[in-house]
Amino acid sequence: MDRRTLFYFGKLFLESIKSGDKFQNLKRTITINLMNLNFLPLEPFHSTFHLYEDYRRDYMLTDLIELHFIEFPKFRAMQHNLHDPLHRWLLFMEENLTEEQLEELIQMDPMIKKPRSGWNESRKHFRFNQVAA
Repeated sequence: MDRRTLFYFGKLFLESIKSGDKFQNLKRTITINLMNLNFLPLEPFHSTFHLYEDYRRDYMLTDLIELHFIEFPKFRAMQHNLHDPLHRWLLFMEENLTEEQLEELIQMDPMIKKPRSGWNESRKHFRFNQVAA
């Protein structure tokens, strides 16, 4: 999964400018991997990676690169905090979410209402696909 992520990240990053453009025009590229498997040997369900200097962890070379890994099994196993916007959105994606729970999420985060139309029906068919690394 890490190589696949880097491959698609690289493609997106390269496509952010055209041949002959100035490198200053490169756009910040963020990848978000939503996974229905435990991939990283780290405790948190959400891990974010940037490009830091090996010995000076306080020095980030650039903010143009950002990779997120969200592992749903770890998220499901923990206590959820509805005051955390990420928790609300991940709960919104769960297929066993009841209408009452959905309404509660919308009350707390009106932005969830926007993708709601069409999502309710497609959410029933939404499945996470496990991809070989």
